[in-house]
Amino acid sequence: MAWLQPNIRGERIAAVEGTCTYAATIAHTLVGAHIEVIVAKPPRWKDQTGRGKSDEIDAIAAAI
Repeated sequence: MAWLQPNIRGERIAAVEGTCTYAATIAHTLVGAHIEVIVAKPPRWKDQTGRGKSDEIDAIAAAI
């Protein structure tokens, strides 16, 4: 949050993947900072075949 607040301008929406305790803690912190949170579905493993896994691939998959 220390980095996020001063570096983001305008409307802020965060996509959080998963529903475990870790994601719930992050979501709660973001909501407390008045940032809208949506739940992003994790990519299906079947769709990952042959493409590998990376943060960039995961971000693109979550955005579409």
